[in-house]
Amino acid sequence: MKYLQFLFFRMLCGILTFLPLSRLSYLKHFTYFLLSKVLKYRSKVIDINLNMAFPNKSDSQKSSIKSKFYQYLSSNIVESVKGLADPSAINKEQFVIRNPEIFDPYLNSGKSVLVVSAHFQNWEWGFLASAPQFNHEVVIIYKKSKNPHFENFIKQRRSSKGVRPLEMNLFTSFLSEHKDQAKIYILMSDQNPSNKKSSIQVDFFGQETICLKGPELISKRYKMPLFLFETEKMKELSYAVSIKLIEERFEGARGLLTQKYMSAIEEMIRKTPNAWLWSHKRWKNISSY
Repeated sequence: MKYLQFLFFRMLCGILTFLPLSRLSYLKHFTYFLLSKVLKYRSKVIDINLNMAFPNKSDSQKSSIKSKFYQYLSSNIVESVKGLADPSAINKEQFVIRNPEIFDPYLNSGKSVLVVSAHFQNWEWGFLASAPQFNHEVVIIYKKSKNPHFENFIKQRRSSKGVRPLEMNLFTSFLSEHKDQAKIYILMSDQNPSNKKSSIQVDFFGQETICLKGPELISKRYKMPLFLFETEKMKELSYAVSIKLIEERFEGARGLLTQKYMSAIEEMIRKTPNAWLWSHKRWKNISSY
């Protein structure tokens, strides 16, 4: 079954390889119709999440966010598969980093930096387009796929653009081995952690939310400055990232740094609420879904 899923994905990649970016809109419209009208993809999960995040919004307002979310999700799926099918098509014109020089004082002095990101806007294009815009190696920390065929394919495609994909469970050992080399580490930090016992609890959209302990732990242990990628969609097929410093050197109590960057992520989402992954079961610790 896993190979059949991958085979279908590769067939889609084969089609998208030859489809120019300007023609993706047709496939986006079809995907939107399929997800929102036919499959009603995770409709209940989306409703629960929106009700938890926006209790003061009217039903019509939440319905509008939901509809726009399906449009965003459809666009993101098609664009991401296109990026993996043809990484050479994704460059600075599609995803620009506005202030890459913010890392220079740290990297040029031999210090690595840690960047937290979110499942917001088109994060896959951010992975593919980031390395050529920096003068130091970019390491993407990710959770290993359960499908080995997807795993190998995605690693190869991301690597082709100059980034180094690194499995999350290898992160700390890699840091120890390369502690004297200045690198840019990027970690998706908004997902629900699998290990609840060691997670950190914060307030996120007014809800008790458990978070990965990794970003705070790594930042404190290795004295790494922590940054956030704030992504904005400029126009169709065009995104821009502003890099925001969260904490230069964290020495506070457990949970404070996690709360700080999760609050920054929440602020980013509130500005463009349709562009976050509302179909994710983010609050499994307090909701049955």
